[in-house]
Amino acid sequence: MTNYASHDPLHSHGTDRHGTRTATVTAIGRADFASGRRFPAFVGLAKATGGYYAENDHGMTLDQALRAARLDYTVDFVPLTVPVVGPNGVDMVEFRQRGTVATWPDGTRRGLGTVGARYQIVQPAQVGELGQAVLSESGANIVAAGAFGDPVGSRSYLAFKLPEGLTVGGQDPHDLYLTLLNSHDGSSGLTGLLAPIRLACTNQTAVTFGRGVANRFTIRHTGDTTGKIGAIRRALRLGFTWSAAWTAAAEQLLSRPLAGADLDAFLRAVLPTPASATTPAAERGWADRRWAIRQVITSSATNEFGRGTAYAAYNGVVEYADFLSSTQATDPTASAIARYTRTLQGGPTENLKLHAARLLGVGH
Repeated sequence: MTNYASHDPLHSHGTDRHGTRTATVTAIGRADFASGRRFPAFVGLAKATGGYYAENDHGMTLDQALRAARLDYTVDFVPLTVPVVGPNGVDMVEFRQRGTVATWPDGTRRGLGTVGARYQIVQPAQVGELGQAVLSESGANIVAAGAFGDPVGSRSYLAFKLPEGLTVGGQDPHDLYLTLLNSHDGSSGLTGLLAPIRLACTNQTAVTFGRGVANRFTIRHTGDTTGKIGAIRRALRLGFTWSAAWTAAAEQLLSRPLAGADLDAFLRAVLPTPASATTPAAERGWADRRWAIRQVITSSATNEFGRGTAYAAYNGVVEYADFLSSTQATDPTASAIARYTRTLQGGPTENLKLHAARLLGVGH
């Protein structure tokens, strides 16, 4: 794996005026994921899976990033056949589903997954073309590229830092990223994720402002790259609209007091005890989850800015969702991979953030 000098995205000991602290790192692998520091999900995945992180200000091209992260493979279909023993011997039975297989330039091949008959492959190189459109349209930097999933390579991502972030209350900076997620196992389409990272705690904000102004969009899994580039360009324009909407909403949250009994009522609405929790132990489990979020909101150094407001309440829920809620994995590396994967892919983690925002009167 090629080495590049780059920036540590969010060093645990502070930030400079741009929100990132400069540090020299090399290509990042499993052995380096031991500090316990928090990172944006796309950087955490690169670290935990042996992916790659490097900013583009040292002359790195998108092609170099793809090669460094071992995303320079092509994907083909293979028929799925199974030997079946019958009265006349063994017959090979072919299924409608197909397998996807990756082939690297050195001839290495690896099965990636099983997909349906209508599934169309979007090659990593095609996602690279979309990434090039991001770079050309916005002046962004490629900051992370990596493969993940089971097996590794069945899912992949490219992350780009947009040139302008946002600041809430004149003091709370966020960097703004666009991440492209692809899959070859049928688990998802090609997804774009606008990910504002709050630098105080590396929370990944998620709010939807009505139809068309969301921070996640999906592009159909077809082979037409031209149409996808158009979708990326539209998403970038909407991204800046979203950024302005979130800044205005965050300012409103910052102006609203929320503490004491009102905060407890908010948390009960965010994480209500389900009807299925009928035992004292189950009820305590949900109460403990709410207490954990309350502690982040009222006591954590990461939430000092805006303490006692609806803004701090929202950020406490996001921090819990991203970093404190259970992954069910006991191995630290597996837990990290699960945590960062769910942050990028959405689902329950993102739904909790959206639910909290709606309860606070923000988004749809």
